[in-house]
Amino acid sequence: MTPHLDQPRHRIVVALDRSSYARAVFERALDLAAHYAGCELHVLTVQEANAPLDGVEAELAALVAHGLAAHRRAAPDCEVRLHARCGRPVEEISALADEVRADLIVIGRFGSHRPFRRIGTVAEQVLAAAPCPTLVVQLVDPRVRSMQADTNRL
Repeated sequence: MTPHLDQPRHRIVVALDRSSYARAVFERALDLAAHYAGCELHVLTVQEANAPLDGVEAELAALVAHGLAAHRRAAPDCEVRLHARCGRPVEEISALADEVRADLIVIGRFGSHRPFRRIGTVAEQVLAAAPCPTLVVQLVDPRVRSMQADTNRL
């Protein structure tokens, strides 16, 4: 289905690191995209400044292809664009959202190694710098959730 000419395309920037949780964040973004005809997903991964991008783009493409294969029926007319950049994640995520005039940023809250922080540092900074609404997908390792439950009972 193509969007009507009078309907603006909904643009979502999906910021992924290359952790084991990236797939879950991308799948959540695909679920959201299914609600908008002709949605554009801009999938971004950011390497540290001056780090080589060799293999990063291919890894991102593989992750996206896997997610699209599983969700293509839900969002058949969703357009996906891949972006691999070098720099500071917060700056690059915000810049891309601004460049594409994003309606939403989707980012994961990783950091299961810091179970007692309320939100990850990058996610927190993106919330402060974002030029549009931001959805933070909280992903917690089940072992961490168990430790949190034990602490809350004390």
